[in-house]
Amino acid sequence: MNKKFKIGFILQVLVFWSFIHTASSQSQPAVNVTANRNKVLLGEQIEVKVQATVPAEIPVTDIFKLPDTIPHLEILQRSLIDSVSDGSSKLYSQSFVITGFDSGSWVFPAVTLKAKNKTYRSQPLEITIVPVQLKDSTYHDIREIIEVPPPKTDWWTWIAAVASAIILCLLAWLWWKSRRQKQTTAPEEPKHYAGALEEALQQLKALERESLPEKAELKRYYSELSGIVRTYIQKRFGVKALQLTTGELLVDLYSSLKKEQPGKLAELLRIADAVKFARFRPDTEQCRTDIRNAEIIIKEMDTLI
Repeated sequence: MNKKFKIGFILQVLVFWSFIHTASSQSQPAVNVTANRNKVLLGEQIEVKVQATVPAEIPVTDIFKLPDTIPHLEILQRSLIDSVSDGSSKLYSQSFVITGFDSGSWVFPAVTLKAKNKTYRSQPLEITIVPVQLKDSTYHDIREIIEVPPPKTDWWTWIAAVASAIILCLLAWLWWKSRRQKQTTAPEEPKHYAGALEEALQQLKALERESLPEKAELKRYYSELSGIVRTYIQKRFGVKALQLTTGELLVDLYSSLKKEQPGKLAELLRIADAVKFARFRPDTEQCRTDIRNAEIIIKEMDTLI
């Protein structure tokens, strides 16, 4: 009987200790950090949400502390700290919008909360920034031309169109005849500038001698590289290349270039745009390759004229 009493007493102590330990662990504050996605392209935004659950009886002295700066990441927006109570516990939450302009895997640091003279931390959050994949076909806006079948028309539409064309031609001929005697014909300017190729090649050599990639002046390097190519196109083809966006320029030149040339030109100009506007930072070897490609592209285009 005495032995059974001792065993029962020990079991009661163990059950009581387990209950106390479980209640103690459940009443501790918990801090969690989540993101809507952990892998994005360079410059894209990520939504990060921080939440902390604190038992109602534990006073909070300091909440959601972050360092002033986060290496390789930038905080674009942060909301005010919100709190909701259900009687037994209190939920604190705050949202952040972050981005990054350096490719690689970076860490959103642990968020801390101080309650009852103790510090509680969340787990760090790993964020992966992927560089702009300019060679991926999903980023090219050059597609094969799709022929659209002509709409069905009736004979009255054809008759009206032909009659309109005849009247317009007659009016144009009468206007040209009346103006012919009043104006002197100015010599027609050539469509292209004969020295455009030599001038562009000299400018590329001069740009290469400046060694701007080695000086970390990538934005200036690609701005001048793009300007040289666009100036050549403007002088050689008569297209206002310096005033057009990359997409508009490619559309204007598409019918004049050979099959592979639009893709090469698109890749070079999009890399330059990514460096100037999306903070893309290619390595030195890529910079050398791009200036060689620029020389090849303008030489190939020069054979079309």
